[in-house]
Amino acid sequence: MTYLAVEISPMKALLAPYIDELQAILKKSTRQPDPALAFYKSGARNTLFRLEALARIGRGTTDKKKFDLLYNRFKQLEDILGAMDYAEAMMKLFSSKKGLSTQAKSYFGKLFTEELRQLNLILSEDGWLNGEVFSGMLGQLDSSFDFKDDKSRKSLSEFLSDELEKVEKQYRNGELNPHDTEGGLHEFRRKIRWFSIYAASLNGLIQIKKVPATEERLKKYCTPEIVKSPFNKLPSVPKGIKPFEIQSTYFYALSWMIDELGKLKDLALENEAFEKLLQLLPADKKELKSALKKDFRSSLSFAPEEVPVRAESAIDDFIYRDRVLMRIGRDLARSC
Repeated sequence: MTYLAVEISPMKALLAPYIDELQAILKKSTRQPDPALAFYKSGARNTLFRLEALARIGRGTTDKKKFDLLYNRFKQLEDILGAMDYAEAMMKLFSSKKGLSTQAKSYFGKLFTEELRQLNLILSEDGWLNGEVFSGMLGQLDSSFDFKDDKSRKSLSEFLSDELEKVEKQYRNGELNPHDTEGGLHEFRRKIRWFSIYAASLNGLIQIKKVPATEERLKKYCTPEIVKSPFNKLPSVPKGIKPFEIQSTYFYALSWMIDELGKLKDLALENEAFEKLLQLLPADKKELKSALKKDFRSSLSFAPEEVPVRAESAIDDFIYRDRVLMRIGRDLARSC
């Protein structure tokens, strides 16, 4: 069942399939002994990302107040699933390491359980499990936005470009500092990743225009893994719609940067988790701590201290030398 008003605008039509997908996941989850755990394991986070992306676009191009309400609902669930992903990943990683297994299962197991309990509470009390939260969810949204309309297209182009410009400005002024793992490196990655999610969620409105990578320094971004990545397979263009075309070199560069910063972020988070677990060992276990640290660091591709330096170097090239964000913004403007 689709929870829509009779009048369906392009924006509502974009949201509707993901709303239906989310409801189907929730309906299936309610039949399980632990609905929240089933919901977590269902892959619902990807659906929530799409819904968040469209709500972000809606609040930036039409009615901020109404789309904010939607965005906050989806984000609350997605944040909890993200925290559970992290807790489970760290528990699996370190529970297999001799000397840290007990601490890992206890510490990260507790984090996972706490988030799971909170998720169960929200799903039940906020009307997600019985479907009440969906009633009228899209009915009051602005229906004036139309992708065939020049004014609407320009509004979308400006929103997307402004998002990219803001990231560049925040990095330039030091607000997004790669030497701060969570508030800088991770946050920079989150912000540029939104553009990739927007592209995947707009039902073909954004397209990758295949062009040869003629600039030598841009070729490093166009690896076979990136070019063939499922994240770079966008929906086909709907009939009668003029798409926004982003040159493949720049879109692949964005994808490469998201992937590269993801690897750096993961290594930094693993190191932080490892250091936390070391602190949970008894104070008199100095020899064990030393041996565990030596073994852990030898398993890494490079020293954790290199993470911010590597991230800064990659971002500097991406923004200042290759001007990728500026070039994507230019492609958006050209497509209006």
